[in-house]
This record gives sequence, C-alpha cells and structure tokens, in this order.
Amino acid sequence: MGILDRLTSDRENIDSRLLEWRRLLPPPRWRTMFAILWYSAFLTSSVTPGWKARLHTHKHHHGSLHIAVFFVTELITIVLAPFGFQAIASTIMVITLAFATEGLQKLVYGIGFEWQDLAVDIAGILTAALIARAAVALQIRTNPIARGRSAH
Repeated sequence: MGILDRLTSDRENIDSRLLEWRRLLPPPRWRTMFAILWYSAFLTSSVTPGWKARLHTHKHHHGSLHIAVFFVTELITIVLAPFGFQAIASTIMVITLAFATEGLQKLVYGIGFEWQDLAVDIAGILTAALIARAAVALQIRTNPIARGRSAH
C-alpha cells in the first residue's frame, strides 16, 4: 500500500469515526436546533452595538474569548452539524464565518478590519479541528475493532 493510499484510508477511517460519534448524540432535529441557537447567539453578540462594551471584552481576556468561541464553534460544526460534512469542510466553513463576523463588525462598529482578531479566531478553529481529528485518529490506531480488524 502506497503512502497516498494509506493517507486516504486513514482520512476515510477518521471521517467515518466522526460520523459514528454523531450517532451517539441526540437526534438530528435537536442537533440542528442547538447549532442554530449557538450560531444565532454567537452572531448576535458579535455585531450588537454596545454588547462588547457592556461585557468589557476588549479589556479582559479578549484573545481568550475569541479562541474559546471559535474553538467551540468548530467543535459544534464538526460534531453537531446535521449535515455529513467532512472535518476539513467544516473548518473552511467556520473560517469563512470568522471572516464574515469580522467584516460585519467593521460595518456595524465603523472600525477597521481586525486582522489580529481574525488570526486568533483561526487559531481557535484550527486547534479544535486538530484536537478532534487527533482524538479520532488515536482511537482508530489504538482500537483494533475501529481499524476494521478483529480483536483476536
């Protein structure tokens, strides 16, 4: 088996394992509702004038908050999304959301595009994506049944 075949096989195993995890979650309708609520709250809080000022997010833990919000958003998109996205597609979707959010903030608040915030957002997204993929890959590599081999 060539290296390209092995990488493709590993990717397919990881993607199918992510789909197995989704089956352990609540029914698709509940996952969809949770995802819609999360995205709605996230987008509303991002562009509501005065919201950031009331919470003092620009002073205290600004970068940490960005990382945490986009980390959680990526995990929700990977795990809870009702559609069968592969992990890479969800990551691209959430990075696009980060660009859009920063663009909306520029329009709503009349400020310059915050490239530093975008970089921190992407760091949170990529961290979540890598952790999710690594956790599934580790489970596949350490579990003979997950690799499609018998336990004997």
